[in-house]
Amino acid sequence: MTIFIYIFFYLNKLYILDQRKYIMSDKNFENIKAFLNHPRIAVVSTIKKNGTSQLSPNWYIYLDGSIYISTTKNRAKYWNISRDNRVSLCIYSEPLATDYVVIEGQCDILPKQKIFPITEEIVKLYVPKDLVEDRVSQIKKEDRVLLKITPDKYLSRSWGSVI
Repeated sequence: MTIFIYIFFYLNKLYILDQRKYIMSDKNFENIKAFLNHPRIAVVSTIKKNGTSQLSPNWYIYLDGSIYISTTKNRAKYWNISRDNRVSLCIYSEPLATDYVVIEGQCDILPKQKIFPITEEIVKLYVPKDLVEDRVSQIKKEDRVLLKITPDKYLSRSWGSVI
């Protein structure tokens, strides 16, 4: 069995991890997990019927090695994932995106009974504390699903700040 390891250097650093091959050091993977544990925007890429990418910005939470995103059934990403569960995400630091993590993986649509409390935890990361209850109440009235993205591969870059 042949294992290919690709290492690219661009500007300061560039790392690649394939979880099945454990290419990245534990320290670098810990830095990626720390980066993902901050509220940032995840740009999710799904595959449209015609094979092109559909991109959408999303709130997320990183739990137990997976990315969770709450969305409604009327969103294009829901229909795209229902048809083809391969996804990519780019989660970046604002405002210049000097640090980022790209994740490639598979997405599962979790059953309705599993939407909460994870969706509520996502809201708590992004909404001021005094508005969380109202936002969660509104979300509970929507036709929602919870997306669970299981990473197969990580790619990260840092200009010296986090990763």
